[in-house]
Amino acid sequence: MKKYTLIIGVAGALLTACSELEIDRYENDPRLYFYRDISSIGQRDSVSYSFFIQGEAVERDTLWIEVRTMGSPSSAVRPFRVEQANAGDTLAAVGGVHYVSFNSNDLTNLLQVESEAVSAYVPVVLLRDPSLKTQEARLEITIAENEYFKPGIHDNLVFTVKISDFAVKPTGWNATWDFLFKEWGPRKMLFLSEYLDIDFNNMPPSEFDTLLYYAGMAKDMLAKYNKEHPDNPLKEDDGTLVSFD
Repeated sequence: MKKYTLIIGVAGALLTACSELEIDRYENDPRLYFYRDISSIGQRDSVSYSFFIQGEAVERDTLWIEVRTMGSPSSAVRPFRVEQANAGDTLAAVGGVHYVSFNSNDLTNLLQVESEAVSAYVPVVLLRDPSLKTQEARLEITIAENEYFKPGIHDNLVFTVKISDFAVKPTGWNATWDFLFKEWGPRKMLFLSEYLDIDFNNMPPSEFDTLLYYAGMAKDMLAKYNKEHPDNPLKEDDGTLVSFD
C-alpha cells in the first residue's frame, strides 16, 4: 500500500512540474491560433462560401478570419504567417486560381498583429474561377511559424474555407437562419440575398432586433413578389412554393 501511495505522489509531482512548464511556455512564448466562438453564430473552424449569391460582375471577394494571440501583448507590430495546409490534395484550392496566395505582396502587409493587440484578421481573397460552377474547392489554412509567433492551441490551428459558385447551404443556417427563414432552398437563399441584401457568406448578426427585422421583411417582400407575379409565385426548382412560415 505504501509503495502504491508513493507512485501516486511521484506522479502528482511530475504532473505539477509539467503544468508549471506549460504555464511558463504560455506566458513567455508568443503563439497564434484561429479563434472559435462558443456561440452558434460566431466563427467556427470552417465556412462555406459561394459566389452563387453574388452578381455576375463579382470576380473576387474577401473573407476575414480572426486569429488570437497567446502570451502578453507587445508594443511592437508583429507580422505573422499563414499557409495552405492541403496543397496538392484532391479538390484542394489552388493559389492564384481559387484564392490569392498568402505570400503575395498585397497580403503579407496585412498579416500582422498591431501594437498592444491580442487579435488580428487573415484576409482570404477568393477568386471566381469557372471550375467553381461544377466543383467545390477546399482551402485549409494553418498557422506557420515565424520569428514572432509559433502555432498555438493544437485543435485551433486549421481553418477550412469551402469555395463554390453554385447553391450551397450556408454555414450557420441550421443554427440561426433556419429559425428565421425555415427550411433552406437555393431560390429562397437567392431571393433573400437579392431583396434583403443578406450576405450568407458571412456569419449572421448577433443583434436579436436585427434578426427579427430580417424575419419580418422576408415575409413582406415575399408577399409583394408573389402579388406582382400572380402566375409565377416564387418556387424552388422542384416546384415547392417558397415560404417563411
